[in-house]
Amino acid sequence: MTCLERSAEERARLRRLISIVDGRLPDGGNCYRRALVEMAVDPISASERLHFGLNSFGGRRTGHAWLSSDRPHLRYDAEFTI
Repeated sequence: MTCLERSAEERARLRRLISIVDGRLPDGGNCYRRALVEMAVDPISASERLHFGLNSFGGRRTGHAWLSSDRPHLRYDAEFTI
């Protein structure tokens, strides 16, 4: 199956759409789920590395998942890349 590559603008639009839909789910959204959905529907995103950042103080929402093209705004105590 051949897929057309999205432009940077189209990828940003796709990312916003995924975020809007994900935010309406009962748990209020999940960065890991958004990254996986983006990788599933966009071949360029699928070729990127998936990053996980964790903070040492723990608790809910003290970590983040993102793709290489979407750098986080915060620094994390530990980062893992797949």
